[in-house]
Amino acid sequence: MKKVKLKILLAKGQEINIEEEPERTVFEILKNRGIEFNTPCGGHGICGKCLIQCFPESSFSKVKEDEFRLLGEEKLREGFRLACQARVLSDCSISFPEVQEYSKIENLKKKEREPVNPLVKRKSLEIKNDLSVDVLDEIVENLGENVEATAIDFPVDIQDIPGKVQIVHSNGKIMKIYSDDGANGIGLAVDVGTTTVVTVLVDLATGKVLDSIAFMNPQRRFGHDVISRINHTCKKKEGLVELHDVIVNDINTALGKMLERGKHNLKQLDQIVIAGNTTMSHIIAKLPVCTIAIAPYRPFSNLTISTNAKRLGFYASEHTGLYIFPSLAAFIGGDIVSGIIATNLLRNKGELFIDLGTNGEMVLNTGEELLCCSTAAGPAFEGANIECGVGNIAGAIEEINFEAGNIKIKTIAQEKTKGICGSGLISLISHLLEKKIINPSGRFYNSDRIPPEYKDRFESPKKRFWLTDSVYISQKDIRNFQLAKSAVRTGIDVLKKNSELDKLKAVRIAGGFGAHLSISALFRTGTLPPDLDCPVILEGNTAISGSVDLLLNQEHLKDIEKIRDSSRYIELSALKEFQELFIENLLFK
Repeated sequence: MKKVKLKILLAKGQEINIEEEPERTVFEILKNRGIEFNTPCGGHGICGKCLIQCFPESSFSKVKEDEFRLLGEEKLREGFRLACQARVLSDCSISFPEVQEYSKIENLKKKEREPVNPLVKRKSLEIKNDLSVDVLDEIVENLGENVEATAIDFPVDIQDIPGKVQIVHSNGKIMKIYSDDGANGIGLAVDVGTTTVVTVLVDLATGKVLDSIAFMNPQRRFGHDVISRINHTCKKKEGLVELHDVIVNDINTALGKMLERGKHNLKQLDQIVIAGNTTMSHIIAKLPVCTIAIAPYRPFSNLTISTNAKRLGFYASEHTGLYIFPSLAAFIGGDIVSGIIATNLLRNKGELFIDLGTNGEMVLNTGEELLCCSTAAGPAFEGANIECGVGNIAGAIEEINFEAGNIKIKTIAQEKTKGICGSGLISLISHLLEKKIINPSGRFYNSDRIPPEYKDRFESPKKRFWLTDSVYISQKDIRNFQLAKSAVRTGIDVLKKNSELDKLKAVRIAGGFGAHLSISALFRTGTLPPDLDCPVILEGNTAISGSVDLLLNQEHLKDIEKIRDSSRYIELSALKEFQELFIENLLFK
C-alpha cells in the first residue's frame, strides 16, 4: 500500500515530515512517533482537546457527529479538526494551535532544611599502609559508624592505594568506594503526578536545592486519568512497558539537563526518591495495575519499593539507589505518605491533610489513627474536562476579580491568556455566585436577572459566560466543578463524622495549584464546610517536599512505618451516607 505524507508545521518555520499508511488518525500517527499531545480522554473523541488545524488541499476523513458537536461549524470552517477523529487519506499538512509549555511551579514550600541524617552518606578517608588488616577492614574501622562488610557486594572504583578514598554508604551498608575527588553526593526527588512531574536535585551534604524541572506527564497521550492508563496496560500486551518507558525517559531527560547545568558527575548521584499515586508508582516499578481499577480495588503491593535505579531504566550510576514511597491503599498513594511527612501530620492530632487533584485524597489524624479516604473529584481542579481549561501553564488564568462591571484577570507568569486552570476556575465560580450570575443550584440565572454590567458577557442560547474574546465558562463546566467540589466536601464530612473529634485544629491543603488558591473562594463555593473554625494552610507541593525531607533525613523511614501501621482506609463508595451527602453537597451553600 502506498504511504501518505503528513507534514507538521511548527513554530519558527520548522517542520516534521512523516510517512505512514493511509486511513490512520493523526493522533495514532503522532503517538506512534512519540510526539506529545494533549489528549485528556486518551483519543476517544470525548474531550475535544486534541485540536489541529488542516491546511487547504489536505485530505482527511469526513467529519462525524461527535466531532461536529465538539468543534462547531465555525471552527470546522476554519480548518480545525480533532487529531483523534481525522483520518489521513492522502498527503496532508497540519499545524498545532499555540503550544502550551508547562510553567515553572512552586516546587518546595520555603522551610529550613539541613541534612540531619541523609539517606545516603559520603565520607572521605586516608588509606594508610597498615599491614595488620586488609584495606576493607581499615575502611570499615575508620568510618566510625555502624557499617558492616561481611561480603563484597558493592562496586569499587579506586586506583591509588594508599591514598584518599570516598565511601558511599547507607543503612549500615557500603554502596560504593571511589577515589576521592571531593565532590558531594546528590539526590533526586521526583513527584510523579497524573498530570505533572516535578524533579528536584539536592545536595545531600548541605541540604541545598541545586535545580528543579517540572514537565507534563508524557503518559497523558494514553489518557488523562489513571483509569484510562490502567485500561491501556490491561488491553495491550506491551502497555505497561510503554507507560513505564515514557515516564522514565522523561525523568532521565530532566535529570540529564540538571546535571549538565550544574556541571555534576553522574557518579555523584547517590539516591532517587519517588512519590506518586499508587498507579504511577506501580507503573514505574513495572508492577501490574489491572486490579487497581476493579472492585475491590486492590493494588499489587503496598510495600516500599527499594532497588538499584539502573534496574528500572533510570539514568544512574552503578550504586544509585531507588526508593519509591509505599502506598496505603489503591487510591491513597506514596504521594500522600510523602505529604504526611512534609506536613508532620503524624504528630498533630486533629489536623486534616487534603491533596486536591484528580482524586481528592485526604488524611485525618484522630489521635488514635490516621483516617484516610479518596474522593473521585475528577480532573476539573486541574483544568481538564473544562471547555477552555488548561493546566498550570504560563498564561493560564489563576485568579479573577469582578470590580465595578469590569473583570480583572491574573494569569500565571503574567503571560497572554490561554485558558483557565483549577485555581482560576474556583475563583471564577465564587465570583459568579457572589454577583448572582449563577444560583445556588449552579444554573445561570435568566438574562433578565443577570446584573446589567455583566449582561453583554452572557451568551444565553449556549449558556456561556465570556471572560475574554477566547475564554468562557459554560454550564457544563460549572456542573463538572460541582461534581469535583461535592466529592471533596463529602469526603471531609465523612472523615469528621468517623473521627468523633469535636473540631479540627487545622486543614492543610496540598496540590499542584495550591499556591494559587483563594481560601475564601474554597469556602464561598462550598468546597470547604462553612462551619470550619480552624486555620486553613496552603502547603504547595507536599509530595516533592516530603521526598526531599526523606533524602535529607533517613529517620523518616521510621515515620513511614508508623504511618502504614496507624492508617485506616475508608471506602466511600461502600457507604450509603456518602451518596446522600454527595447529592446534598452539589449545591452551592
